[in-house]
Amino acid sequence: MSKPGILRTFICVELQGLVHAQLANLQGTLKTIGADVSWVKPSNIHLTLKFLGDVPEQNIPAICSAVEKAAIEVAPFELQVRGTGCFPSAKNPRVIWVGLNPLPGELRQLQELIDGELFTKGYSREDRPFSPHLTLGRVRSARSVHALVGKMEELNFQAETVFVRNVTVMRSDLRPTGAQYTPIRVFQLKGRKELNDGISIGRDDEVNEP
Repeated sequence: MSKPGILRTFICVELQGLVHAQLANLQGTLKTIGADVSWVKPSNIHLTLKFLGDVPEQNIPAICSAVEKAAIEVAPFELQVRGTGCFPSAKNPRVIWVGLNPLPGELRQLQELIDGELFTKGYSREDRPFSPHLTLGRVRSARSVHALVGKMEELNFQAETVFVRNVTVMRSDLRPTGAQYTPIRVFQLKGRKELNDGISIGRDDEVNEP
């Protein structure tokens, strides 16, 4: 549970289309190995761009303003969801993930702009290289973990193409049943070319907090 007036916050790309079902099927296959993994609920799988942690509620408007400024600069783009891997390594896996290949320039641009805009609001820049991924689960013990890694390599996973139109400022509430995510604001990616061409994008989709 969050403290009153404090929101656990991150910036992310939410996945659209059939990809959640495809990731659920992948998890189902991997679960047959019997490894000791805490699997992420498929509907909660997303692409994190920046994790802010506990944020005073009064800071949320400034965060949203920073993300909106970044979104204006970046055009919608496609993600190719394919391949699997582990952090920190296949020999010592702690996090099981699905990758993005190739990495779109627009995605890197979006992450860098968000990082820069939030820096002007007093948030630290990322000190590690951007390694975008979709977390499937977190390893809890060594039981059958190497068999799990072998199965992942064998599957050569590839999902449908995901078209990214929005970026989300997300709230995370930790519950006994797992994390519950609630969008605070959703901003459309617009791209300077679209603005200059006079294309009407529509209003930002605002989602009220619970």
